[in-house]
Amino acid sequence: MSMSPRRAWGITLAIVGAIGLAIMLSVTAPPPSSRAPSLQFTDPPAPSCGSSDIAVDKLRVRVEYGYAHVTGLVTNHCARGTGVQLKFTAYGRDGDVVTSSDFWPDSISNIPVNTVFPFEWVQPVGDFQKYTVEVIDVKRW
Repeated sequence: MSMSPRRAWGITLAIVGAIGLAIMLSVTAPPPSSRAPSLQFTDPPAPSCGSSDIAVDKLRVRVEYGYAHVTGLVTNHCARGTGVQLKFTAYGRDGDVVTSSDFWPDSISNIPVNTVFPFEWVQPVGDFQKYTVEVIDVKRW
């Protein structure tokens, strides 16, 4: 069977067009080594922030129905907003630990810079003579 001249002309034109397109794309595309690197934008490194950059003031503990209600103020003196983890520890007459608990006063939120954040923490507790509240960790959420 023979092919019609019109069909042969169409196939020839399609092949020539495909070859021409391939040549044009290979000439206009830059070689892989000369392509510009992709740009990625990131935050500048944050200045370090530690527990010494956090102030805990106006601490008060009220015991009611076997629970210690701990209240106070946390102030963030870091360069950026940060989360703060506190540790409440209650000590008995003999100096032994009666109870101890870690907590994040603002949950998983950052306390803004130079902001005073009031908090309350409720902890089951037995009889105790003294207590401490200390910053044990800082984390940027």
